[in-house]
Amino acid sequence: MRSFEGDITTLVVGLQELQYHVHRDRFAARSAFFGIAAKPDWKEGRERRIPLPDDVPEVVDLYIQWVYTRSIFSRTRSDEDENTSGELDLLIDGFVFGEKIQDRQFQDASVDSLIALLSTPDKKTRPWSPSTSHADRAYRGTPEGSPLRKLMVDQLLLHGQRDNLDGVYHIDHLVDLAAASIDSRTAIRLKNPKKSTINVNNCWYHHHADDQPCYRDTGLSTPELRELW
Repeated sequence: MRSFEGDITTLVVGLQELQYHVHRDRFAARSAFFGIAAKPDWKEGRERRIPLPDDVPEVVDLYIQWVYTRSIFSRTRSDEDENTSGELDLLIDGFVFGEKIQDRQFQDASVDSLIALLSTPDKKTRPWSPSTSHADRAYRGTPEGSPLRKLMVDQLLLHGQRDNLDGVYHIDHLVDLAAASIDSRTAIRLKNPKKSTINVNNCWYHHHADDQPCYRDTGLSTPELRELW
């Protein structure tokens, strides 16, 4: 049990029903969700007991830290510790929790912490790009147009590799990625109209390999070329 002095309400978190005693007014002032739950019109408000059965203690810890300190203490990646997946998951889950309780400032602080973490290069000076699990985690818990979704897409466009798409199942993620790719190309063309000229190598879309002749470069007919291939 974790407690803070003063007029309190109890947050009952997760399947283990871990109890947090917190200042009711502080949480009501920060979050529309807690503001409504604290009203005497509701059972939770009268009993000063708010159940959060679907949430986990680590995320609630993060939010309590934010309410009382106005800070999120997140570590950055170091040469000694390359494994930051758990930290990324926690910050993503924190943003999703902020969506649930309607605390936009907490969500913004979670994004800032994510950016600080992902901006630190690894030993090979490579910036972080979201894995499939991170992006899907973000998309499962956020609505269309969420800033967290935009961050996932932008990081993948800037720093991602093809294998970052392995196992992607959230269709909105793929749609957003495709749209952002087209938008970025359009922006480049607007800045440099000369780039608008179509300059396509037709052979990119042919069946022959790079070291095989194109039908346009030979006097052979199509059946004869098939024999070569």
